[in-house]
Amino acid sequence: HSLSTIQSYVEALGFSTNKSRPLYVMPLAGDSVDPQQVNAYYDHYRFEPSHPRELKLFGNTSHAPFQDRDIYWHEFGHYFMESITADRGIDNAGDLGAEFSEGAAIHECFADYGAESLSNRGYIGRWIAPNFGFAPGAPLRSAEDLNDDFSQFKSVNSFDPSGKNLDRYRLAEWCSRVLWDIRKQMADENPREGRFYADRTIFGAATILQKDTSVSDLKSALLVADQELNCGIHERSITQAFESRGYVSQSPQLNQNLVLRAALVWLPGTQREFSFNFQIFNPNSQPARNVRLV
Repeated sequence: HSLSTIQSYVEALGFSTNKSRPLYVMPLAGDSVDPQQVNAYYDHYRFEPSHPRELKLFGNTSHAPFQDRDIYWHEFGHYFMESITADRGIDNAGDLGAEFSEGAAIHECFADYGAESLSNRGYIGRWIAPNFGFAPGAPLRSAEDLNDDFSQFKSVNSFDPSGKNLDRYRLAEWCSRVLWDIRKQMADENPREGRFYADRTIFGAATILQKDTSVSDLKSALLVADQELNCGIHERSITQAFESRGYVSQSPQLNQNLVLRAALVWLPGTQREFSFNFQIFNPNSQPARNVRLV
């Protein structure tokens, strides 16, 4: 019932899902190592076109995922995103094994936003959050501002030695707050129908996203979708939503070209043997991490 509700909603907005393969939903997928392990994921099997798509929920705890409607809607959001982007691979790097990409974060962002918007609540996962050490009543993720460091772009797109940054879920939560700001503005302008126009615009932007997309691409897509669907009347609101949360056009982006530096190093105790020391840097001159060379 949860999945049919959200599918009916997005179809009422004018979008469709890819039904070329069956979607298997496994509320208690189980784990042979730890039956109490809590997790949920959607697998599109992008590179295995004959394989059914799968939505799996793991863990039979006192706050099990299969009892949380938000989790079904969130995982459906991944299926929906792959459908409306025509399997272009907006997180192609992640599909190929990258540890982090902006495309992966945007995938999570839209999955969160869809569940939050349909429920008309700016958060997801209050039911399952205790499994991960959250206080009772605290959400797993929130599109509303909390007393945390997920509301500003600089806090979620830079690396620090603790390793807590450059995480798709941190950037996704920031992204969902940007989208929620846009939604709130449109709902304030039109209390009766504004949130539906917001969803149509935001999901419409997703259809424009290309392979290995980025935050910069998302902002551009939102402006294009608003122009095509609303004659561009929300351009200022969209721009302010990004800027108020620390994202401006001139910020160094993770999808810019990296810098490769090579230095010749003579091997100790030899006269003719040497090697090359390669270093890869981000545009902000910080060492690049989680880089996949192909």
